[in-house]
Amino acid sequence: MKYDIVVIGGGAGGFTACLEAKRLYPDKSVLMIRRDEHTLIPCAIPYIAGALGGDLNKDILPDSPLKDSGVEILIDEVVKIDRESKTVETKNGKVIGYDKLILALGSTSIIPKSLQTDLENVFIMNKSYNYVKKLIEVIKESDKIVVVGGGVAGVEFTDDMIRLGKNISIVEILPNILLLNLDEEFASIAADKLKEAGVKLYTNTSVTGYIGEGGRVKGVKLSNGMVLDADMVLITIGVKPNSGLAAEAGLKIAENGAIEVDEYMRTSDPNIYAIGDCALKRDIFTGSPAPYLLASVAAYEARIAVENLYGVKSVKPFKGIIPVLLTTIRGLCFGAAGLTESTAKRYGIEYVKETHETVDIHPGTLTTPNKITMKMLFSSKNYRLLGVQAVGGKSISELINLLAFAISRGVNIYDLHMLPYGTQPYLTASPIAYPVPNIASKILKRIFSSN
Repeated sequence: MKYDIVVIGGGAGGFTACLEAKRLYPDKSVLMIRRDEHTLIPCAIPYIAGALGGDLNKDILPDSPLKDSGVEILIDEVVKIDRESKTVETKNGKVIGYDKLILALGSTSIIPKSLQTDLENVFIMNKSYNYVKKLIEVIKESDKIVVVGGGVAGVEFTDDMIRLGKNISIVEILPNILLLNLDEEFASIAADKLKEAGVKLYTNTSVTGYIGEGGRVKGVKLSNGMVLDADMVLITIGVKPNSGLAAEAGLKIAENGAIEVDEYMRTSDPNIYAIGDCALKRDIFTGSPAPYLLASVAAYEARIAVENLYGVKSVKPFKGIIPVLLTTIRGLCFGAAGLTESTAKRYGIEYVKETHETVDIHPGTLTTPNKITMKMLFSSKNYRLLGVQAVGGKSISELINLLAFAISRGVNIYDLHMLPYGTQPYLTASPIAYPVPNIASKILKRIFSSN
């Protein structure tokens, strides 16, 4: 049995790769191999217990688009890649040939020794259908829940569990939640929203152990000496690339454990590509390895890989990842793209910044407005846009995505000062107060006054 294109993995990267392969190369045979019968939509997993009513079937990525396009699906696990014969071998003994192979192997949660335990009701981030099903069942029957890790996943789970009236504590080793994605002033807004809902935040604090009773977790020991009562614990402190299969096949692995890829997502074997969490990410500003493990990035990389499967087609090769965050906490939306101030300082990049506040409708008396606060960073040398952060209503989400594209294209302050945009009273900020050109104008005032 042989296929033109074999994709290992059924998440956002694998799914996108299969669809793109049939769109761009309709005459090619495409096979997806994945372990689970059902694939959950990863970004919505934190919302299954509350917003989706605990029904996992509302969060299943449907197979129909794949099958309708002609993609074949095999539920099995690849245990070996033979690069010489260009075949993969599965757990059930199938040997499948390929012309091009795409690895979308995903990632696994990081669990340091201090957090490892045999006690029941201690969970990690896991996208497996059956694992998440058990997690949701335990969330429903638990009252006191401790979330270890105040990153995006931990905060989104918390936001959803508030709907269920749970008593939730977040333990975060950094000085505030979301500091890997937002600067302090934005992170503090998020923290305040959770505190208003009754969530207890323990920052600058780590977990040192557990207390058990009858084989189940009953408490969490903290580095500050406190003990938190807990009916369940959810660990959300990060993930590591699944690269073992690639390493066994002799593919080059980066120092951070990810599969080495070039700007076209090619591995050290020109017939094998890697995308998503398992593949090496490089920051677009520094070229250094970066932990930007997001479903949107996986889909982006899938399109790059498939476009260039049969000869390089990209006019401009893929140079690196721009981190883009979109999340919502208690109805308030947060977004960020590119560099924050903290990352710019860490990289030694000199910048200028400016902030603008407005509301997302006009006039503000039309209906209930959402306040928008936006901050933008520009290079102090050439005034290229480096990063943007915003908090407000839903309208900020696509604005952040637009500005992420602007960052990727090297747009500068003069371009943004002349940004063409449309406005409508119910949909956007006022044309006079639209945040992007206003921020650009404030910085231009500084530039002009210094000349």
